Order: sequence, then structure tokens, then C-alpha cells
Amino acid sequence: MSNDFNDQIRPRRSGEPAPKSGGNKTLLWVLLGVGALGMLVCCGGCIFSYQAGVGWLADMAVDQYQNDPVILEHIGEITDADFAEQKTGEESAKRPDALVFALTGTKGNGDIIAEQDESGLSYRDAVLRLPDGREFPLGDGFDGEIEDDFGDFDEEVDEILVDPNADGPSDAPVEAGSL
Repeated sequence: MSNDFNDQIRPRRSGEPAPKSGGNKTLLWVLLGVGALGMLVCCGGCIFSYQAGVGWLADMAVDQYQNDPVILEHIGEITDADFAEQKTGEESAKRPDALVFALTGTKGNGDIIAEQDESGLSYRDAVLRLPDGREFPLGDGFDGEIEDDFGDFDEEVDEILVDPNADGPSDAPVEAGSL
């Protein structure tokens, strides 16, 4: 009586064909394919996230400085802005926290070099560097007033406030300074 285990361990006789291997190779190829696909998705996701992040940083710089008089004079209307990785690395020797954004506009091109403020939502100490090496300081990018997206929220809050001395909620707004 033949047993698969005994067939595997007994030595082969000359001229006898090698035993056929099972479906292990197919399983191995499937696992390798799944692993390769997983790595591709993971790496692609990381690259996509990085590109989206630096794109957001560049968009933030454009939003803040697109109406600056220096930008309008030398760059014009900004048509393209990208995070300049190599220039940021080179600039870090002088300003370790600086970020560089390459601008293309209707009048020319140049780089914004700036540092993020403490909130991470805007930039400070920004300059425009033109291709000939000239630098121009940029303003803070705000027209004296920061727009908020709260709309009528402040007025609604004022209407909701209650008098702390009353027994229950009051529909009457609390006077400023009465609390």
C-alpha cells in the first residue's frame, strides 16, 4: 500500500520522474500578487497624501498674498503655485523654518519665502524673490481685517444668552457687562 508520506521520503530510483509538487506555487504567486498590490496602494496613498498636503500649503500662500501690491507688480495674477521642495531645502540653511513656493503669474515668476505662524494657518516674515535675486518684503497678506466664516453666529449667540439671576431661561438678551 502506497502512502504519500512514504513516497516523499523514499529515495528516487534512477530514471524515475520527480514527484509533482502541489498547488503551493499558485498560492505563493497569489500571495506575492496581493502583497505587491497592497504595497502599491499603501505607497500610492502616502504619495497622494503628501501631494495634497503641500498643495494645500501652496494654496494657503496664494490666498494670503495674491493681492499684495508687490506680487501684483512683479508676478501679476497668480496662475500657478507649487511647493518648491529643493529650494526649501536650500533656504533652510539661512531660515530653518522657511517654506518656499514657486509662483507663476501673468507678468512673471518668482518665489515666496515665508514661515508659518504659530497657528499654522497663515504665514509671516514673507519675501518675494525674483529670478534675478532681488527680494521684496511682503505684507501680512490681510487687509487689516480677517474675514470670519461665522456669519450671523455671534448675533445668534447673543440672542440665546440667558439671565443668570432668573429662575429659568429668558428670551430677553443679556445686556453687555451685566454678567
